[in-house]
Amino acid sequence: MEFLYFLIIVIGIVIFFRIFFRLIFPWILARWMKKKQKEFFDMFGQRPEEKEKEKKREGEVNIDYVPEEDEAAQDPSLGEYVDFEEVDDGNEDDEEDESEK
Repeated sequence: MEFLYFLIIVIGIVIFFRIFFRLIFPWILARWMKKKQKEFFDMFGQRPEEKEKEKKREGEVNIDYVPEEDEAAQDPSLGEYVDFEEVDDGNEDDEEDESEK
């Protein structure tokens, strides 16, 4: 009879932990995370809701980064870029004949 009580208690503990870790623990963790998130945003003075209010109007442009000018690109002694194309003269048969000889 003692084994039956032990088995019921063990099964009850297993069921309790399964319910706890599947339902209750995620709820507690979510509340804790929201609390810590609120404390963090209070510490730095900006919340996500406030950031949405600061959104720019449509069409407004904001430039955050201006790259430095590259000195090599402005050097006039480098010359001019020329784009070459390979020209096919259409004499493929002649090339094959010469390689056979």
